[in-house]
Amino acid sequence: METKIFKRCVNIANEKFDGHMTLCKFTTNWRFCFGTPNDLMGQDSNYFYKGKTPEEAMGKALKNPKDVEV
Repeated sequence: METKIFKRCVNIANEKFDGHMTLCKFTTNWRFCFGTPNDLMGQDSNYFYKGKTPEEAMGKALKNPKDVEV
């Protein structure tokens, strides 16, 4: 089920990040970023916005949309 916040993230990803965004679920939280993390960043989740829910993580990214590779 797509939420409004997910649709907003998809729109921003399409407009500014060549359609790329990444959402991950971990044991303790969710993490989200615009762009595609490369192999070097795979172990460093500090590039991701964190939240207790996917919506919280995506909401933080919407406040400051930046490419994970920058």
